[in-house]
Amino acid sequence: YYLFQQGSGRMEVGKDVEPVSAGDLVAIPGSTFHRVHNDGETDLVFFCVFETPDDPSGVRARAENEGDAREPQQE
Repeated sequence: YYLFQQGSGRMEVGKDVEPVSAGDLVAIPGSTFHRVHNDGETDLVFFCVFETPDDPSGVRARAENEGDAREPQQE
């Protein structure tokens, strides 16, 4: 989850991009690509809360997601 406290920007979740601002709560489905963009005039402040994978070492989660990383896009 991302809970936005201050500022404004855009939240990219999968192929969707939506505006975000203070008070918004965004849920991220497991293993879904996501990214935050600050396009406002002030700092974009948010809390990010997540669960750990079932595997305490995280090895399974990393192996499943290898090759899923995307290169940053030029804006």
